[in-house]
Amino acid sequence: MLVDINPQGSSAPQNFTVSNGLLFFQAKETPGSGIELWKTDGTIEGTSLVKNININGNADPILLTDVENILYFNAKDGISGSELWKSDGSEMGTSLVSNISEFMGSNPEQMISYNGELYFSSTDGITGHELWRSDGSEFGTFLIKDINPQGSSNSSPHWLTVYNNLLYFQSTDGPHGKELWVTDGIEETTHMVADINPVGSCDPSYMSVSNNILFFQANDGVTGHELWKLDLITSVIDFQFEDLIHIFPNPVVDLLSIEIGMEINHKIELKIVDFQGRIIYSEKELNKPIHELNLNHLSPGIYLLNVISNSNNSYSKKFVKM
Repeated sequence: MLVDINPQGSSAPQNFTVSNGLLFFQAKETPGSGIELWKTDGTIEGTSLVKNININGNADPILLTDVENILYFNAKDGISGSELWKSDGSEMGTSLVSNISEFMGSNPEQMISYNGELYFSSTDGITGHELWRSDGSEFGTFLIKDINPQGSSNSSPHWLTVYNNLLYFQSTDGPHGKELWVTDGIEETTHMVADINPVGSCDPSYMSVSNNILFFQANDGVTGHELWKLDLITSVIDFQFEDLIHIFPNPVVDLLSIEIGMEINHKIELKIVDFQGRIIYSEKELNKPIHELNLNHLSPGIYLLNVISNSNNSYSKKFVKM
């Protein structure tokens, strides 16, 4: 045992997180004290209470997250409700970042470090739980985008995962269900990657990056919850059917060729969707092995080609219009 923090019972240390060379955790010192933020350097002398954040109860620090040697966490001081806090390991350097919701606790969740800042889900009491970011200052803590703008409805960002220098997450804008979204921290470029399940929620979950590929579980409304992936070349695809569709050239200037495998080449439907989820081209009952689309009318950018078979299976490929 390193140290008996609570000699009268159990201190129940948990939520261990390393930041700035120290191990932070929550613990309870005595039966009459609250659950507060503690730190240790691995020695008895270096194990101590960081700050008694809630002198009348439990601060209950949770979701401890390191960003550039600063610890961020959700805590309650007994006045502001569950809000965003930060600590450098000292009492003076432990403080409330921002009272995001003056009506109730903002309850920050889903915290992750991205591009030197903290990204998280929170509510200001007006917009519902949406995607936020913070540089550790009150002024630098703000809503990125009201993804679900229908009153106080939640977009509920979950499974925040950094991939290819972007932040991917599950979210809903209301009209679409829970789908795969992406952001670089700017409102204008925060968007849905693809409407994987056009009749409901695809529920992209358990995101993990391996070999420069983002893997996740999703449900396209046909096959159930299965393994999907997102990579730099093929975009969002059903892991089982990635070799059934080939497009070339990519990037494309004007004429895009689409080669459809015989397994799905029976009265298919083609759709081109932009990254705002808008269908800008649609054609049905095609049954040729190779299709050519003139894309002269498209503005430069990134688009998704959706191929829907007559059995309602959907396959997607990303392409770049020059």
